[in-house]
Amino acid sequence: MDVEGMINQELRKAVNERTQARQEKDQALQEKDLALQENADLQKTVEDQSGIITELTTELANLKVQLENVKTSKAELDKTARQLKDSLESLQQSSSANIFAPCSMTSRFMTAAKFLLNNNSC
Repeated sequence: MDVEGMINQELRKAVNERTQARQEKDQALQEKDLALQENADLQKTVEDQSGIITELTTELANLKVQLENVKTSKAELDKTARQLKDSLESLQQSSSANIFAPCSMTSRFMTAAKFLLNNNSC
């Protein structure tokens, strides 16, 4: 092989090596771009999830407040129910104690009416 052939062969080898290096560099840049895009997508997902977590945390706090309100309302309703039950029992006791009083009054009224009718000889 002559010098010119050797030079051409070396030039082709250098061009091939450069082409391969360029392809490797392009592939590395593509991989880097892909990684950056994946990173941006993940960052967006993290931001979205963070927003959802914030909303859920707020909703949880609101539900806790509602639960406390329900507990307070239940306690008030229980108290009112006890008062109504006590009032009903008192009224029932009062009614059963007085149930004979009207009968006694009616009986006395009837006796007095009979007396007046029998003794009224007009």
